[in-house]
Amino acid sequence: MGNPGQRQKVVPMITNKCLHLCSVCSLCIIFLGFGGLAQEKPAVLAGEYLGMKTPERRPLLFAPAVVSTGYHEHSAPTFSPDGKEIYWSVFKDVNQPQLIMCMKSVDGVWTLPMTAPFSGEYSDGGPFISPDGRRLFFYSNRPVRQNGVTKRDFDLWFVERRGEEWSDPIRLGFTVNSRWDESSPSVSKTGTLYFHSDRPGGFGNYDIYSSRMSAGQYLEPRNLGAAVNSSGHESYPYVAPDQRYLIFTGGERGDNFGLGDLFISIRDTNGVLSRARNVGRVVNDEFDNRFPLVSHDGKFLFFVSNRSYRNADDPDANRGPGNGFGDIYWVSAEIIHELRD
Repeated sequence: MGNPGQRQKVVPMITNKCLHLCSVCSLCIIFLGFGGLAQEKPAVLAGEYLGMKTPERRPLLFAPAVVSTGYHEHSAPTFSPDGKEIYWSVFKDVNQPQLIMCMKSVDGVWTLPMTAPFSGEYSDGGPFISPDGRRLFFYSNRPVRQNGVTKRDFDLWFVERRGEEWSDPIRLGFTVNSRWDESSPSVSKTGTLYFHSDRPGGFGNYDIYSSRMSAGQYLEPRNLGAAVNSSGHESYPYVAPDQRYLIFTGGERGDNFGLGDLFISIRDTNGVLSRARNVGRVVNDEFDNRFPLVSHDGKFLFFVSNRSYRNADDPDANRGPGNGFGDIYWVSAEIIHELRD
């Protein structure tokens, strides 16, 4: 559940680079997904959140056949602070790397999904745009030389905003990254970094860590302790911009409904995180629910689930969203505010 490279078999797809002059997504014909597979026909995508109907207290599939497809979506979507760019990651095929995808709003209309300009060669995932929009963090297995040896585990990287473009990827360095996996970054508005890792010394298989920034450099990461971590699996953290709460995926904790549930930990007035509790049945079920992320405006909670609603006897059951590979859902963030208050 916590492995950043975890995936299921999906159908190959074709991608292009997402440039700032992408063609506009005026979809008046059958949408051919990423790999030419006919899926449900969306309308022209315009307005906030790609023009999708916003959810209330019941989770809805996000952008079916556009963002949530027949492939394996492997992160929640992260939006730029102005809401005009969206990034997420997806597995295109078991034999190909995970990709970070993007769309942009041009004159109010959204472009087609395409590969982010800094992704495509290596396995990249878990994109997260910082609250100020200046950096996009992600994890990657791109090779790094350490002590004369090339290491290919998952490390944390970022790109910096330079005008309308992103910089080349920059590795966070050996203070944060280790010879074990670091994955799923989330950053507060003061720059404090949260992530999960399977490095030794934790409580379970994967634990959640944080690293404060000082003088422009990240300090030695610290384990968040027994209030958050357990002998099970803790992964895919999301921290609120003001760090008032942390949402993450927990497995094998004793109070799970499914393989992976969303949990929340609230920070008190002394800055101490409370013992994590299950978010509840509004989101969690018998399936695997991962990658929590609250939208840039604080209105919606996004997450990824492998819940399936297609008939297994249908020959086209695997050709669209809801096939159990992993789709993106969203729900009103009011459920988080109620747990927090």
